[in-house]
Amino acid sequence: MEKYINQLIGDFQSSADSVKDLMEGKVYPDAPEALEAEVDQAHFIILGEYLNIQPIQFPPVHQLSGDQIRKIETNFTNLLKAYGFLIYFPPRVHQALKYQTIVQLLSREVPILTSFYWHIATCEYEPMRCPFGREYCTCF
Repeated sequence: MEKYINQLIGDFQSSADSVKDLMEGKVYPDAPEALEAEVDQAHFIILGEYLNIQPIQFPPVHQLSGDQIRKIETNFTNLLKAYGFLIYFPPRVHQALKYQTIVQLLSREVPILTSFYWHIATCEYEPMRCPFGREYCTCF
């Protein structure tokens, strides 16, 4: 399994390197109006299609150790940032839940922005429907 994980992470790094020049200059939005205007004009695409990564490429969480999960999650988060996406998890969320969440994010539609980073929400901020449960939810 370790060989496959290293190959997957290598693919993440190669993909991130391939867009390095395209993504330079992206900034954190400081004016909601400017971000909103760009989102209104943006093309939306399924994240997995945009990254050319499918959920099936991620090993099942029950086959991974905590260190392997952390390694994949950290490198995938770096890949997202390279493509202009930021992700936030509530504090103390355990690695397995983070891992399952990032795999599910690949099926989500996201805007392709040229000027700004896009924050991919992992929670809809509805306490009763929080995917992290009452224990980790920051909606309360």
